[in-house]
Amino acid sequence: MFFKKNPPTTKKGQFRLDFFKNSLHEWILKDDQIKKTIDIFFNTFNSEVFDFFNGSKKLMILPSRGNWACAIPHTDRAHLILIYPDLIDLLKSNNFRQGLAILAHEVGHIFLGHSDRKIDPEDAQFEADYFSNLLGFGVELILFLSVRPECDKRYKRLLELRGEEMPPSTL
Repeated sequence: MFFKKNPPTTKKGQFRLDFFKNSLHEWILKDDQIKKTIDIFFNTFNSEVFDFFNGSKKLMILPSRGNWACAIPHTDRAHLILIYPDLIDLLKSNNFRQGLAILAHEVGHIFLGHSDRKIDPEDAQFEADYFSNLLGFGVELILFLSVRPECDKRYKRLLELRGEEMPPSTL
């Protein structure tokens, strides 16, 4: 009997396969726009991020109730990101990249180990913003933060980091 050897998969391919075969992610597969948006998001990950989430603790993104999103690092089996209805709506909209900026920010909290470090909460927020910027969502995050007075400090720090004085006028 002849058995085909499984072809080698890339880090991205293995990550995507593991992510989408998880039954808890069926909600993503049921919505073509969300799936497309999540695929775009995964295309921004570099090898280091894929290595991190291809380890023993997988990334899980679950819908829940609340405002925007919440990162819950390293439970027994996974790193969780809870996303709430307002973020799901944003991910389905024409401004989906702002939603991805928020999602990247939450991944940043996990990837940067904020729950395991003694770090000032404000600095943790900025580091996660910077991570989102590094994944290519700086403009979108600035636009998101610019209309939220409670995020004014983060908004200004991110503008300064990017060497900008005013937010971009359009996406």
